[in-house]
Amino acid sequence: MKSKPVSEVEIGAAATRYFDERGFATYKEVEAFGYRADLVMVQERLVFAAECKVSLSLELLAQAEQWTKYAHRVWAVVPRPKRGGRRAIHLVRVLLSAIGVGLLEVDVRTGQVYETIPAPLNRRARVDLLRGRLHEQQRTWADAGSKSGGQFTPFKATCLAVAEFVAANPGCGMKAVLEGIKHHYRTDSTAGQCILFWITSGRIRGVRGEWKRGAWRFLPVAVEPGTPIILSRQQARATKAVQPVTVR
Repeated sequence: MKSKPVSEVEIGAAATRYFDERGFATYKEVEAFGYRADLVMVQERLVFAAECKVSLSLELLAQAEQWTKYAHRVWAVVPRPKRGGRRAIHLVRVLLSAIGVGLLEVDVRTGQVYETIPAPLNRRARVDLLRGRLHEQQRTWADAGSKSGGQFTPFKATCLAVAEFVAANPGCGMKAVLEGIKHHYRTDSTAGQCILFWITSGRIRGVRGEWKRGAWRFLPVAVEPGTPIILSRQQARATKAVQPVTVR
């Protein structure tokens, strides 16, 4: 009987446990600098990163290498090969050493993780830049290695911040929102235009816009538990989040 193929999520779960057990805070599916890291691990001043795949490939090495600029140590994480598949480990060691990446191997039968090749320390890594892209929600929002699109993104972080600010400040205007939240847009001007579009389209969970006395005011809206942060058009209509607005 053939064994069930291992998935990237299973590899990611094993890597997550490995670093959790060593006292690291693990962040999954972190978007930064045009890339997405399967795992970012933080312990005090240390910032590590890992890319998880079901097989060792040049694509995996390229993905792991890109994080060496932003993390103190970086690993490629793959299933542990059978004994006959270890003949090329010397070549792998040479390649990984050249790009500054370590290798973690997961025994898919037991879930045990082995550091086959230690990751070198990147003392000049700009870890402050990667730290700035971390959100507490990334610790539980999605599984490492998942490709379903459910990861916690900077855009979702902005939408959540807007909803929380409006809930705490009913009737606030855009200026107050922009001063009261941290957003991912390059400028406040762009942020204001985009946030207004998403609110008035009824697409940000728990928020609606109302034109009153020549200015937009934002009000909280009750939503069902489990409602996503960003609503689809159908969800916006179903929850009646899009309110008719009369300009007066």
